[in-house]
Order: sequence, then structure tokens, then C-alpha cells
Amino acid sequence: MTDPTPYLTVAEVARELRMSDDGVRKLIRKGKLKALRLSERKTMIPRAALSAYKRRLSGQTEVRFQMPELSDPVELARRFEQMTGYSPEEWLLAWKHDELEDSSENMDLMVQASALRAALAGPRGRRSALVAGKPA
Repeated sequence: MTDPTPYLTVAEVARELRMSDDGVRKLIRKGKLKALRLSERKTMIPRAALSAYKRRLSGQTEVRFQMPELSDPVELARRFEQMTGYSPEEWLLAWKHDELEDSSENMDLMVQASALRAALAGPRGRRSALVAGKPA
């Protein structure tokens, strides 16, 4: 099974939302759906932005992903990626580049992605960060 791409085309989102391409473009113009305009003819929608939009439509305000009590950060990262379509590192890069909707749900996911990245780096990664004079 291949992992889903973190970005969708306007046509893919239209199919998923059961609306026209123009309807999706209207949501983007009104700021209801975050998208990346790569060129005049190419617009991509982050999968996480579509998920956030769907949650708002259903009236769900909180993110369903909760950090389970597991000691295996690899399994936690797998679950994070399965839920968001991004690895923790990809999520943080997308957040840093302002590709994700600025919402409380995404802020929670950013914190989780940061914790997972630190857990995956392990003690060696933390030590090297401290040696460089940066907090872990």
C-alpha cells in the first residue's frame, strides 16, 4: 500500500467533496480552503488543509489524533503520517513554509510533530543540539 501524497489537485479535491472544480476554486478564493498556487494553471491543496476543512464542515473543532501512551516513537510517527498524510518532519516543514492552515488543530499537530521528531532523534540528537548551544 502506497502512502497518499500530501498534496491534491483541485480536481481530486472536487471529487472528494463531490463538487465542481469551480466550487473548490471558490472555497480557495474565499479563504475557506488553504491551497498553494504553483502557477497560473496549477494549484495544489495540502491534504491536511482538506482534512481541516472537512472537520469544520462536520462541526468537529478538535483534532482526533491524540498521542497514545506508547513507547515506540516509530509507531507514533507512522500513525501521525497515516492521519495527516505527512511525516512529522514534512509536517514541520510545511508549517514553517506556511503551507498549512493557521488553526488551533494544526498548532496541536505541530506540537505533536515536534515531539515526535525529538523522540525519533533520541538522546544522541538531543545531546548534539545541546553541544551546539541550542535547547533540545
